[in-house]
Amino acid sequence: MDNGALGPEVSGTIQVEVSPVNDAPINVLPTDPQVAQEDKPFTIQGLQVKDVDAGSGNIEVRLSVLHGTLVLADGSGVTVTGSGSDTLVLSGSQDAINALLAGGVTYQGEQDFNGQDALTMVTNDKGNTGSGGALVDTDVLPIEVQAVNDAPVTQVPAAMQVKEDGSLSLAGISVKDVDAGTGPISMVLRVEHGVLTLLGAAGAVSVQGAGSSEITLVGSLDDLNNLINGNLHYEPAKDFWGQDNLTITTSDQGNTGSGGVLTDSAQIGIQVTAEADDPQLSLGTHDIHALQGAWVPLNLSASVVNPATGELSIRIQNLGSAQVVDEHGQSVGHADSNGDWLLPGDQSVPLYLSGLTAGDHALTLSAESSAGGSTLRSAEETLTIPSQSGHDLLGSDQSDWLFGSTGDDRILGGLGDDVLRGGQGNDILTGGAGSDLFVWGSGDEGTAALPAIDTVTDFHPEEGDKIDLADLLKGVTDNSVDGLLGHLSASVTAGSGGLSDVSLSVSPAGDGQVTQQITLKDVDLSGWNLSGSSSHDILQSMLDQHSLIIQHP
Repeated sequence: MDNGALGPEVSGTIQVEVSPVNDAPINVLPTDPQVAQEDKPFTIQGLQVKDVDAGSGNIEVRLSVLHGTLVLADGSGVTVTGSGSDTLVLSGSQDAINALLAGGVTYQGEQDFNGQDALTMVTNDKGNTGSGGALVDTDVLPIEVQAVNDAPVTQVPAAMQVKEDGSLSLAGISVKDVDAGTGPISMVLRVEHGVLTLLGAAGAVSVQGAGSSEITLVGSLDDLNNLINGNLHYEPAKDFWGQDNLTITTSDQGNTGSGGVLTDSAQIGIQVTAEADDPQLSLGTHDIHALQGAWVPLNLSASVVNPATGELSIRIQNLGSAQVVDEHGQSVGHADSNGDWLLPGDQSVPLYLSGLTAGDHALTLSAESSAGGSTLRSAEETLTIPSQSGHDLLGSDQSDWLFGSTGDDRILGGLGDDVLRGGQGNDILTGGAGSDLFVWGSGDEGTAALPAIDTVTDFHPEEGDKIDLADLLKGVTDNSVDGLLGHLSASVTAGSGGLSDVSLSVSPAGDGQVTQQITLKDVDLSGWNLSGSSSHDILQSMLDQHSLIIQHP
């Protein structure tokens, strides 16, 4: 203290006490723009807290966002609450919190969110040091969430069912796309076995391919959904039944956000159930003459468009005590409650009537299609079979089918184009006038020890006569003459009146055991163009002039 007087100096000490005053914390935010991608996690780096007087005391940092969640695991010395929610609360020392924040905070925007969000950081120093109480610092960090294109989602109903030749409304199909907006999207609908039609007005939607198996629609999401709601129909191809599939491919055409064009595909199974169709029945002849005991061939065929398994059958009425058998004598088909005989329509083996009694028989035949709970029947056909006892059978002046029985028969055709089959035994066959077909079938032959010996008395290839050995030669795999020789041989001897007898020896198994011999009596060979008299020469000539049938179509 100086009073201005001259004199010796006097010194002293004055005590000054500075009371601590709390310093506010300071949030440190990153300076780089924070740019996240829609629906993808983003790590925010660079968050720190500075507080000159926080010391080792606990502080609290609160982080929150508006349109997403924050994730941060507990760290050493830091308690974290709210991880996975929109608000994180960190409690611990400044050093521990900064160490934890140095690893970054993960931000995840809400599903499909894009646009501007913000991270709010509020730090409370808890008033650990000095007067003034707790102080806070609040800062906001902008976050830009860039749009990423979201794929469309095609929603379809469960599998559907429609009747053959019916129509099906494809209700329940729609498309969702969270970011399609009003931009155009496309939808391609395709089936494999039918056509797709639209019954309603297309409006603003572009439509290509309506009435075909593939339709392409282009329009806004709302317009597309409005159009296909109840207006889309499926019609299976005519007579188709079975499994079809509707495949839908939707493209958002990349209207919004990054990532380019995205698509979605879905499929609906469509079961087309079989329905009865108009069947057809064809008879090779409507009149067959037979000896009692003969196996009378049922030369018939039935058909229906695209039949389902078991759909087609053949009904025979008035069969009486006779039955239908295959070439081995096994019964085929069954009797129904009306006493009619039902045959499977897909029967591929030759069928015969066995056990016909003597007398005139008039069988009524029809084809039936049964499916989907209904039955359709073809027009009825009548097969007349006069069956007579004895061993002599005489044809008429019409084109007759004549069949012998198990004995040694004599069969004489008339003026028409006749079909003659002797059956078992040693038979004599005379075709008469016309182009006649002489037929041998499985079961007609004898044995190696006692082969059947049949005679054709008037074989005239120049008039169209033919020998049919196809059923006996089923074991032949090579239909060339060389391939035939193991199963069939031929020779020529002198006949009467300057004509020749041609003998055919048949070994059905190709093992050299002849079980069927056929003699063609008094044949005029002048038109046969024979180059020699070997089996090869004779058979080649018969094949060339189409007088020998060795295989059925």
